[in-house]
Amino acid sequence: MSIDRLEKLLVNTSAFAVSHCMTCAAGWTRTAGDGKRVIVCLLDREPVWQDMTECDRFEAKEELPLTLRRSAAGRG
Repeated sequence: MSIDRLEKLLVNTSAFAVSHCMTCAAGWTRTAGDGKRVIVCLLDREPVWQDMTECDRFEAKEELPLTLRRSAAGRG
């Protein structure tokens, strides 16, 4: 993957990716040194699409990571 594409993915993440892919059992979230995040789909083995609006493979994680639990509780 090119650096330009990765930079765009770090900056432009769809609302769907934030609300679903970050909490999906098949999703990994990686954080860069400056705090920007990239969400990787393990099914596709690449960062999620910038314009993603739907996925028929979504399965909620059993346990959310601590940072997401804090955000959901309004402490993030």
